[in-house]
Amino acid sequence: RLDGSKKLVCNMITYRFNTPSTPPYTTACGEGGIDGGATCPTYPSKLYYKNAGEFDQAVAFIGRYGNHTPAGNYVVLYDGEGEIQFGGDASVIPRVPNDKYSDARDIYISVSPAIGVEVRIVRTNETNPVRNIRILPLDGPDFLSTSTFTSVFLEALRGLQVIRFGFWQETVRPGDDGPANNAPRLWKHRALPEGPQGHQQWRKARDDVLTGAADKTVVDPGVAIELMVELANTLHASPWFCMPPPSPESVSSTDVFDDYNSKFATLVGTTLDPSLQVYVEWSSGTGYANWDKTKSLAVFRAWTKTFNDLRASNMSVPRLVRVVSTTKFVSEITDHFGSDLQFVDAFGVSAKFGMETTDVVNDPTGEWFQDFDFPLKHPNITVNEILDLMRENSMHSEQKLNTLIQRFRAIYLIKTGRPDVPVLAYRGGSWVNARSFGHRAAVYNIQMCISRDVFPCETTYGYGVLDGPLTASTTLVTATANAALELQLEQKLINASRHPRMTGIYMDFIERWRRIGGGVFVTSELYKPAGICPTGGKDCANNGLMESLSDSPKLRAVKNYINGVPLIEPFTSADLHQEAEVPCSPACVHGTCWQGACECWRGFAGASCTEVVPRPNQCEHDIGMNVGGISDWSTEWTFVDVFKASRDWIPQDFTSFTWATGIPIELGDNDYPTRLKPNQRVGTMMIRDLYGHAPAGVYVVTYDGDGILSPIMSDIKSVRRGVGRMEVEVQPSTVFNNGFFLVIERTNPADPIRNIRVIMPGFEHRAKSFPFHPWYLQSIEHYRALRFMDWSRANVQQSGSWAHRTKVNDRTYAGDIQYNMEPDGTTGNSTVKIWRDGVPIELMVRLANEIGADPWFTVPYNADDEFVREMAGLVLSTLRKDVKVYLEWTNEAWHTGFEGGKYAQLMGLQLGLQQGGWYGGDANEARFCYIGYRTAQIARIWKQVFGAEADRVIVVASTQAVWTIVTDKLLSCQDAYKDIDVVGIAPYFGGYDPKNASLTLDILFRETIPKSIAEGRALLVEHGRIASRYNKTLVLYESGQSLVGDGSAKDLGILANRDERMGLMYQMYYKDMLNIGMRGIKMHFSSAGRPSKYGSWGLLEATDQNRAFAYKYQALLQHMEDEFNCIIRPYGGCPNNCSSHGECLS
Repeated sequence: RLDGSKKLVCNMITYRFNTPSTPPYTTACGEGGIDGGATCPTYPSKLYYKNAGEFDQAVAFIGRYGNHTPAGNYVVLYDGEGEIQFGGDASVIPRVPNDKYSDARDIYISVSPAIGVEVRIVRTNETNPVRNIRILPLDGPDFLSTSTFTSVFLEALRGLQVIRFGFWQETVRPGDDGPANNAPRLWKHRALPEGPQGHQQWRKARDDVLTGAADKTVVDPGVAIELMVELANTLHASPWFCMPPPSPESVSSTDVFDDYNSKFATLVGTTLDPSLQVYVEWSSGTGYANWDKTKSLAVFRAWTKTFNDLRASNMSVPRLVRVVSTTKFVSEITDHFGSDLQFVDAFGVSAKFGMETTDVVNDPTGEWFQDFDFPLKHPNITVNEILDLMRENSMHSEQKLNTLIQRFRAIYLIKTGRPDVPVLAYRGGSWVNARSFGHRAAVYNIQMCISRDVFPCETTYGYGVLDGPLTASTTLVTATANAALELQLEQKLINASRHPRMTGIYMDFIERWRRIGGGVFVTSELYKPAGICPTGGKDCANNGLMESLSDSPKLRAVKNYINGVPLIEPFTSADLHQEAEVPCSPACVHGTCWQGACECWRGFAGASCTEVVPRPNQCEHDIGMNVGGISDWSTEWTFVDVFKASRDWIPQDFTSFTWATGIPIELGDNDYPTRLKPNQRVGTMMIRDLYGHAPAGVYVVTYDGDGILSPIMSDIKSVRRGVGRMEVEVQPSTVFNNGFFLVIERTNPADPIRNIRVIMPGFEHRAKSFPFHPWYLQSIEHYRALRFMDWSRANVQQSGSWAHRTKVNDRTYAGDIQYNMEPDGTTGNSTVKIWRDGVPIELMVRLANEIGADPWFTVPYNADDEFVREMAGLVLSTLRKDVKVYLEWTNEAWHTGFEGGKYAQLMGLQLGLQQGGWYGGDANEARFCYIGYRTAQIARIWKQVFGAEADRVIVVASTQAVWTIVTDKLLSCQDAYKDIDVVGIAPYFGGYDPKNASLTLDILFRETIPKSIAEGRALLVEHGRIASRYNKTLVLYESGQSLVGDGSAKDLGILANRDERMGLMYQMYYKDMLNIGMRGIKMHFSSAGRPSKYGSWGLLEATDQNRAFAYKYQALLQHMEDEFNCIIRPYGGCPNNCSSHGECLS
């Protein structure tokens, strides 16, 4: 916006004054030009004989082809001598004597609008020819008016701040964005105020005697400049002129100034209100090639010099705004203008909606109405459904236009150093029609073939139903039926434009244009009749602002917007109706209320979920599971909202293909951008590199706030947009650009985009109440305990603050959070980084509740006592009472590879916990002692909070499997064993050495792995003796195989994990522990994960892995059945409700 106000303007199109274009006849024209072909620019000075006894007539039409002229009585005034006759909608009536019109030559006519008014000069006096015809109303508000323009016309335009005169100048084609009449013009041939105004074609004369060689120019002057200026002054609206091509001399030389443009500029500069602005461009919608640049610059030079000369003579002149416009591509202008962009003050773009497609992803709405088969597929589509699609498409158009504006401004700043160049809409608003050259045109083509008796027809139209040459007349039957459906669609589209709902949709689009930073918004033609186009073509549909001189929904939208009327359509999610939740009565005790009914956790049933029933992990087996971590590359379908596993924000821009620009992002403490810098957009990744292990289908994106979101990547197939919502079709693949990348392209600082949810197919309505994917719950429902070490991100830096812990409504549970905050806590420029603590504790409890499993919590290494106490209270108040709680401080602090170990060593040395002289070394001793010291402190806090239920808390001290002295030290140091309940180790098996070239799978399974299991057995026995000495139970905080290779196709670690024999190794491994009397819980690591060079830790490779090939998973369930008589719910067996991977749906 040039001045910060709401600018709404109209393209102008005059009523056309046409004469027949079919020769042969000639007329001699009056001053202003001579024409021997079809028309005269002013009035004929002579009518010639056509044949013996026949005279030519000069004919003009007003409001041709429709009921476009207001009904009523008119007086016709004219100068000169001759005879004027009327036809069409006009009929001569008896004279009505009055004081105003008393000349006996006055003609009185009555107009009944239907097909247009026909005016004929049938006789003119050569010495005093008929001229200066005026047709004035005899009644209504314009009776006796001295205004050049009718009151209804002025009222339609009143309040607009810019008027674009391209149609009046006849330099822009009505119904098109392109230029018209591309020949240079001569000033002496311009239209004059006293001549007929409008569509007047000057054709090349056929008679040099009449024309003279100098006047052989094809031009089309349109409306007089004086009248354009008069209208602009009357409405106090800045004019926008679309100039004809400058002379070749001015284009080729910067020292030559085009005469027509210079004199045009002089007239405007000396007669236009100097408080207004003047927008000037060459033609319209140009910028395609270098020659467009040279013509634009020649026009700019002429206008700039003229205005500068006027100012030098102490005249006040309007501000000049030099415009270059393009249809959709920034490069059409920027690549050709280069450094000459300094002479451009503003860019113009086509800002339409209805059939616009985005530049980012496939947009089905952009092709629907233009699709050859759409009328056949949707014969019963309603007007309201069409309006819904148009409304949706306006949001696609908003995204495209925002991208254009950002690119224009960024490139302009780079090339000129000037920021915030205005981007104007040179033609905006609704634009929709059925396929122009579709079934209707096909019928016409077939009829041509039939009339010429030529088969097969070589010309084809479209695709689909009529794909290929037309071969027989019987095709006409099908084509005619299809054409009728297409015509029916066209009429529905026209009716949609006339519908009252269009007012709200149109207002909404103008507001979207404003919010993306658009400048002047020029609507489409002020007046354009609807075109039904029975044979197809370019003039179909209703794209104008008005169809008649009465009110219209689009004009009402413009007027409403100017006058500050609130938007009608919802703009953000805050404007949408929210359905009230239906409560459950009785309330759900051990379950979740959903639509008035309780859905119970495993192990409970009944109306209020209070009846105890068996659950899948009911039997007393000894297997637990480390749940897999949360990341965008995880193949575990933990949450139905995949945005909870999205990455940190990645800064990008609109003008390059740089993946991450490194430009800082202004983030709020909710981890959403509070604003975007110029040319900045930010995105985050989901479901990346999953090798197809993600649900295909429509993902529903919802969000709050005002802005633009765009999903990209190759897996995105189509996008449907709504208010605060998108439907994104995703087809997971293995291509390089796989995944789901969601980009914020605009955010309103006053109402920034936030609370984004990306819901897997089928879970939109349940996601808020049921966060976990049902397949995920099925995959872990048999385990006795769930360890949340990875969910807590225990191996990396953590916040350690209860206030900064991860909340359920946080943007993501993966990655870190960084935002801008000043020391006083207000948002500002100082970057603050908070280490995210993974999944919220509330959801860890929720998962344990749903499964009925004992939760195993890993307290952050730097958690203070407040954190520990608050965490204990939260768990006590929300965890179901029939499960216990495993509690440990951090993960594997016995080594310094993780943050917890580094912290333990630092704190142990600071507190002087080492006694000195221990053969393990002071640093190690201090670290091990601090493990016991802090574990005991946390244990006392938790058991104090749990009070009478303290026996539910099982405190774990995790120690090193291969160095047994660690266990003894951390238990004995400061008598820590008194507050510790169990000792945990992680005796993995494997023994795989990728460097051993002689190793094979057979050797691995026959020798290497059994040997590793045996070595682990000895460690278990030794740790068991130490634990027994302190009266503690030995448990496994992690267990399973640990084969790690290089990730290649020959990686034996991966191949072994995919070998059926690995299942046998698992059964041997876990049964061996029972054989040595180890009865404590054994936590496998981990639940699911894709094999890689980092290992094959997942029991499943993906949540949707075919269980027939999940040998480790099968083995663990078989161990539960064989050793503990557990009843494992069978998978499969539901042929009518199975996934493509063989997993039964819940």
